[in-house]
Amino acid sequence: MALTEVVFQGEFIMRSVRNLVLVFSLVCLAASSAQAALIINFNEVGGSVVYTVSGSINVSGLPSGVAKWNATALHPAVGLISIDTVGNFSADVYSSFDSPSSLIFGTGGLHYPASSQSGSSFALDTFGVYSWSPGNFFVPAGYSGGNLNGTATFLGASFISLGLTPGVYTSTIGGGQDSITIRVNAVPEPATLSLISVAFAAVSFHTWRRRRSALA
Repeated sequence: MALTEVVFQGEFIMRSVRNLVLVFSLVCLAASSAQAALIINFNEVGGSVVYTVSGSINVSGLPSGVAKWNATALHPAVGLISIDTVGNFSADVYSSFDSPSSLIFGTGGLHYPASSQSGSSFALDTFGVYSWSPGNFFVPAGYSGGNLNGTATFLGASFISLGLTPGVYTSTIGGGQDSITIRVNAVPEPATLSLISVAFAAVSFHTWRRRRSALA
């Protein structure tokens, strides 16, 4: 095979890979944009479970109160997720989940405390098992809709040991004015995986065909 042929094929493969990465990034961005304003992602990382809270919530007009939340904890079977980065954080509490049962993200019991936490404090208690009223979320006192960014880690844990069920769980709040999504093991959707497989197959086939033509 001529050197120019090798160079051409190498450049073609690199362009194809770059295009594939671009397509994949755009698909993921579109998927994220279509999700709730507040997203809670769970991932297994290096023998631990890490979850992050990101985004914002439109709390305008929602029934509210004030309270304290103390602990970073999980209770999948009742839809409880919390990150307390300051210790017994002062919170504004909002209710009005439209479908609280849709935020049950596993069968596990209470896990407390987390190994570490950082960023914004936040708590979600779908059925009010550990809080003063059913179906509410806790945000830092004075919150008015800005970005929330918190992270917590359970070292030496897995989805199985914590009783998390992989999937996407969403509930709107306030009659649909906003929503919260929990994503356990956030991976590309099947359609995205299919797109990646097709693209790689196309690159491989083109490379094989050109190599065969060059050898003929």
